[in-house]
Amino acid sequence: MSKEFLCNKDKFTTKKERNMMRLEPIQKPSDPILKFAYIISKIQFGKVLSALKYVYSKSIAVRTSSLKIINVVKKLNSPKSNRYFILS
Repeated sequence: MSKEFLCNKDKFTTKKERNMMRLEPIQKPSDPILKFAYIISKIQFGKVLSALKYVYSKSIAVRTSSLKIINVVKKLNSPKSNRYFILS
């Protein structure tokens, strides 16, 4: 049985290793704010959003900057379509 090896800079990896996830999701956060966000996400969407599991749960700076952007967009006197464009 032969394995396919791929050169990844200084490291040789197999096909199986290449397809593995780089970041592990946080399934059960210890932060109470994140727990609340997970519950709200499950209620609204039926599951926890992947951005919440991978990005927002890892970095407090990302969470605060996204909240600041949302607050600024709320204060703008522009049409809703422009606000949705900025938020996306």
